[in-house]
Amino acid sequence: MDLKLRKFTKFVDKTFIEGGKEAKEPVLLVSVAAVFKNPWDSQGFVEDLKPIILDLAPKLGDILVPELIKEIGSPEKILAYGKAGIVGLDGEIEHASAFIHTLRFGNKFRDAVGGTSYLSFTNTRGPAGCKISIPMMHKTDSGLRPYYLTHEFNIQDAPCDDEIVIAIGGSPEKILAYGKAGIVGLNGEIEHASAFIHTLRFGNKFRDAVGGTSYLSFTNTRGPAGSKISIPMMHKTDSGLRPYYLTHEFTIHDAPFDDEIIIAIGGASSGRAHARTGDRYQDMKEMGIENPK
Repeated sequence: MDLKLRKFTKFVDKTFIEGGKEAKEPVLLVSVAAVFKNPWDSQGFVEDLKPIILDLAPKLGDILVPELIKEIGSPEKILAYGKAGIVGLDGEIEHASAFIHTLRFGNKFRDAVGGTSYLSFTNTRGPAGCKISIPMMHKTDSGLRPYYLTHEFNIQDAPCDDEIVIAIGGSPEKILAYGKAGIVGLNGEIEHASAFIHTLRFGNKFRDAVGGTSYLSFTNTRGPAGSKISIPMMHKTDSGLRPYYLTHEFTIHDAPFDDEIIIAIGGASSGRAHARTGDRYQDMKEMGIENPK
């Protein structure tokens, strides 16, 4: 099947000063995104998504991964990574999820850069110009908090209502379901929001209360009052169960003020309504993979 790629975009974010202090090395975040026609558009509810996943997901990996590596310089320079899928208003969130929550896509990225950690993600629905958030963590050690980064951008004319945007991001810098988010106002550092959510003294309060063992997915960002807050979630004890890959998005009209911080947690009592992407373990069995990445 033809991917029907409409456009390909790159976003480079290089920060030289954070919190009024010059960084020793500029913090570089790079993301690449593919905008293409939703292959399930105008078909009503499609029960079996797998044939198109198997066909198009590897093609997306082949398009996006080399371009990200080329932009950053080499696979070895990519230390943190993540992914995002956004479907236009006529589609299901499951349609965007289908392409990023499969080893046929994810392993294209992991294998190319030598990654072993789970790829942090967001999977959402929105209009053209909506914010795209790619949370990142270290590619081999998800416990290294300096690499907990979030790259945010938008594509002014995408996704159209019948399109999907799939994006991956990377950084060479050191820097049932649940998740967390921290947003600092415009006068603060992203580190100020990160300080509260990236500590076991906060996270274990949540994990212990709900019997969780998985890492808490996250976003850590800076924005004005009314900015979108995104909380990616995964299953609290088994991060390989893709039906629980959820993203809760909302805004608080009058927060954060420039001198404020918002800390949020989210939970879900079930997976996506019509999850049809399978799970990590099915992919591993079909692909003959014994050691998960």
